[in-house]
Amino acid sequence: MSQVTDPLPAGAPDALGFCPTRLLRLDSYLNSACAGALVPGAAVLVARHGQIACQVLAGRRDIEADLPMQADTICRIASMSKPITSVAIMMLLEQGRLQLEDPIATYIPEFAAPRVLARGGGTVAAEGAISIRHLLTHTSGLCYGLPDPRLRAVAASTGLLDGAATMTTGELVRGIGALPLLHQPGERWTYGTNMDVLGYLVELLSGMRFDEFLQQQIFTPLGMRDTGFLVPRD
Repeated sequence: MSQVTDPLPAGAPDALGFCPTRLLRLDSYLNSACAGALVPGAAVLVARHGQIACQVLAGRRDIEADLPMQADTICRIASMSKPITSVAIMMLLEQGRLQLEDPIATYIPEFAAPRVLARGGGTVAAEGAISIRHLLTHTSGLCYGLPDPRLRAVAASTGLLDGAATMTTGELVRGIGALPLLHQPGERWTYGTNMDVLGYLVELLSGMRFDEFLQQQIFTPLGMRDTGFLVPRD
């Protein structure tokens, strides 16, 4: 989740290098998207040189209560947690705790002998190790979901199908390590559970829970006081 609490001052779009009439398309598009139920609510802020050129609030933050989207509405940032995780990894790299070409199996043994789905059925041994670089660039072969019955079978045997929601980060990632890959490491790009694995690596190398590391090492130093995994009661 993320929340805007200290907005920048507003500026004239044309003075900031933007076409005002083209920025109006954002307003039209977002309001039509909300009216068409593509999304319940949306917020866009365009800034340059420390000034806001355009800010659009559309739709509702709460459908049931019919409450409008606001500038300080707390929203899920979903996969934008991935660049934050990447920052954590690069901090550990700067500290000399890891190298980009390190096999992830150096730290998480369950990835020591990856298997790759074969076109004719079954699996074959991976031609190389999954590196931290592969995970950062989504080229490891790990995927989201279970698009192949062979993946579902392994997931069921490791408890991932029924127990993922109650697993610790380590249990989840070790289960992921047992899954076959969609393709050879480094062969192509596939959006997948790479950052889950790297989040656990952060825990192993820092000795801290992943959320604690992000809070202490990234969010607090940067003044990101409204960013975290859960909304505090207050």
